[in-house]
Amino acid sequence: MADMNRIRIDPNQNKDSLKVIDIPLNLIKSDTNQPRKYFDESALEELAASITTHGLLQPITVRRDPRKKGHFIVVAGERRYRAFGLLEKETIPAVVTANNHDELALIENLQREDLSPFEEAEGLANLKKKYGYTLKEIGNAVGKAESTISNLLKINELPGKIKKEISTSKGSSRSILMELVRVPDKKDQLKLWETIKTTGMTVKDIRRKKLSKEEQEGVESQRVITGAKRLVTRLETLVESQGALEDEGYEELLQVYERFVQIMEKTALKREGR
Repeated sequence: MADMNRIRIDPNQNKDSLKVIDIPLNLIKSDTNQPRKYFDESALEELAASITTHGLLQPITVRRDPRKKGHFIVVAGERRYRAFGLLEKETIPAVVTANNHDELALIENLQREDLSPFEEAEGLANLKKKYGYTLKEIGNAVGKAESTISNLLKINELPGKIKKEISTSKGSSRSILMELVRVPDKKDQLKLWETIKTTGMTVKDIRRKKLSKEEQEGVESQRVITGAKRLVTRLETLVESQGALEDEGYEELLQVYERFVQIMEKTALKREGR
């Protein structure tokens, strides 16, 4: 359930408007400007089944339709509203709000619904542009870090080709999108996207690909050092438990030690010649 304390509600809003009332479904319509554009039919059927079993756990929020007296428009709870329609219910419990309805709709959807990355990015952009939210305020409202909000907003700036193709690609995850937006140049974004499509790269592969040669060498060196430290620790434990190594194991370790000394001597010579 959304933390409603995060929503910036007008303190002067009429308290009477916060009462829950039953409103006929035929007097309510969807908001065409709401963030969510796609609704999974099977998920709606599951929600309808849950409502049948457990009842409606939270009323929807509506506002009065300015063009039709006595009619209402959904502010928040579109999925619940549609599920009641599937159940052919006559009425639905609702809260009528008089103020900040668009803002409330955006925030509740961004908090509660499983939006696609593109729908989420568009909703966040609306909060920023239309209502003047800062990144910090958006983060507080939807429960995400400022850096995450910043990257999500960059999805709106991706090349049209990427947005079109990735929105219809079942194998493309949110994490892939987040890696694409971290690439500053649009041409490089397109190149990376083509590579992802043709090779099926994972996020881990992408991050490794973006490292410079020097960075890759540094990562590999650190892995070797960590492995060497673990080896020494395990040898110490083995010697402490057995008292001494068997002859065959001891001879093999001596050979490893000699190779290690040779490598360190070569490294020392290279460092002196730098």
